[in-house]
Amino acid sequence: MSSGAFALYIDQAAGGGPNAVVRRVIPLPPTSGGDAINFNQGRLSLAYDDFGSDGAAFVRVRIFNNAGVRFDQQSQFFPGRTLVSEILPGDLLASFEVAPSPTPGVPRPAVTVLVEYND
Repeated sequence: MSSGAFALYIDQAAGGGPNAVVRRVIPLPPTSGGDAINFNQGRLSLAYDDFGSDGAAFVRVRIFNNAGVRFDQQSQFFPGRTLVSEILPGDLLASFEVAPSPTPGVPRPAVTVLVEYND
């Protein structure tokens, strides 16, 4: 039995400015079929901490498969870890769009995506 996980901090690209929307795209490990190493299960979670600022993170998550966008949801996240979606057979990538804090002077939300997979 093999399994694994990887995490990616969703940070601002260089030159984006302090109030720009953060956008990141990550590939997803294939589950159940395909030409690559395959896994039977996969999960996509978001981890967030407001570091005591009492702010929520507003994150849009999209998951793409061969047919296009399979999942598109904008949610409000609070400190902790939240399961966003199971990774389904045929899922190719996930994209994330993190909005800056609407409150002036409040730091940008610290959000990390976690991808877990297993057979």
